[in-house]
Amino acid sequence: MDTFWRDVWSATMRNARPLTGPALGAPGTEGAGDWAPTSLRISADVLPLIRSNLSPGLQELHVVEGSFRSLSQAIPALAGLRYLSRLCLESVSIRSLEDVGQLAALPSLQQLTILSSPILEQALFRPYLTWRLPRLKALNEDAITPADRLSVAAMFQPLEDVLAESASFAAQSNAAEGSGRARSRSPGKEGRKSAPGGLHQPSHLAHLPITSSSA
Repeated sequence: MDTFWRDVWSATMRNARPLTGPALGAPGTEGAGDWAPTSLRISADVLPLIRSNLSPGLQELHVVEGSFRSLSQAIPALAGLRYLSRLCLESVSIRSLEDVGQLAALPSLQQLTILSSPILEQALFRPYLTWRLPRLKALNEDAITPADRLSVAAMFQPLEDVLAESASFAAQSNAAEGSGRARSRSPGKEGRKSAPGGLHQPSHLAHLPITSSSA
């Protein structure tokens, strides 16, 4: 077995363990040299530490406890797992539905389960995630139907359009403001030049010396 996975299953990573059985080729069995889990249970706070060594064949991930902020650090790595289709978040501290919306980056995610989280009490929990995660087929073990998709589209698409229009207008305003500041900082035509003693003379006479009469 690879040294990395020996460390994962060591006492320091005792909260990480495979969920599937001997078919994985567990340590000490035939095929252990190629062993890598397709299903893993791990703490949210440990996941960022091993994100670069996650098995490419991982299909199911059960994340327990810890903060969603820790989990979000591993999302870019999870997004590279083409077979990861099932994700369970249990007792993970989730601050908002927008946080969970980050899971849209997981290209193969089809089943999402969230357990023991206050986020479940939010009225828009299911509609928002159905809209935000268009590839999802089941949320908390309840199938998402085409009718569900149409319903949330009618609910969120107008808002999405307004937000997109607002963002476009803000970008254009910022660009125009930046252009205006640039023009105000550019020097104008030099019509007069300063001379010694605080006197000024037109630029076309700049080659002539200035003399001051003494009283």
